[in-house]
Amino acid sequence: MPGRVLDQIEVKPEGSSWEYPFHPRQFGVQHSNFDVRDFATGEWELADTVVMQFFLEADGPNGKVF
Repeated sequence: MPGRVLDQIEVKPEGSSWEYPFHPRQFGVQHSNFDVRDFATGEWELADTVVMQFFLEADGPNGKVF
């Protein structure tokens, strides 16, 4: 789905790093066109390719930094 925002959250950094919580099952619930179960084995997995782009914003000494 090129050009579509699938999720938007605020993530607080911990020290000099941050983490984005990605859970394939929840992603499948939010977007039912993504396959999140291997029908041969019944195991939960994300069968589709997901490309993530992150847009970061922070407070710098002279205001917002993007």
